[in-house]
Amino acid sequence: MLNRSNAFRAIFRGGLVAGTLDAVDAVIAFGILGVSPIQVLQYVASGLQGRAAFAGNTLSGFANAALGAVLHYFIAFVAAAAYYAAALKIPALVRKPIACGACS
Repeated sequence: MLNRSNAFRAIFRGGLVAGTLDAVDAVIAFGILGVSPIQVLQYVASGLQGRAAFAGNTLSGFANAALGAVLHYFIAFVAAAAYYAAALKIPALVRKPIACGACS
């Protein structure tokens, strides 16, 4: 079993990698459709703010995009923490993390 420092490090790295890869994927996939990276992040923020998140290229719009980025990474860190907690009970998640992570 890992100590708290190692647990924090594993969750932090997992959340950072997952959040970044997911964000890059979303920006590329929606960019092909003509959606800007700001709009992608505003969409994430719209989960809390509704239509008000889409304030365009204004200071408020950029603040909403920043909120979207924070929310996006928060979700990724929670997912990493859940994976870590599950891995304490299910040894296969530790033995084959790539295969198990791809299925989650």
